[in-house]
Amino acid sequence: MLELAIIIIVGATLLYKAYKLKLKHDAELKELREQNARLRAQLEALRREHETVLSRQGIAGVSAELTDTQKAAQIAEAIRRKEPLL
Repeated sequence: MLELAIIIIVGATLLYKAYKLKLKHDAELKELREQNARLRAQLEALRREHETVLSRQGIAGVSAELTDTQKAAQIAEAIRRKEPLL
């Protein structure tokens, strides 16, 4: 009978510790989700600001249009920077 009581006490203790760990995990998860939402909102605000700046540059006539030669040079540079696949 004493063995059964010890098993029950140990089992209850382990269940309590598991419950505390689950609560801690849930709190951390909630915090990470809130942080994720804040970062997404910040990203969207920065994206809108970037689009606004780009549209203002287009209106002011300061467009960043490249000639074919410049585009080819950029492509060649990008290819050179890539490492071999093998």
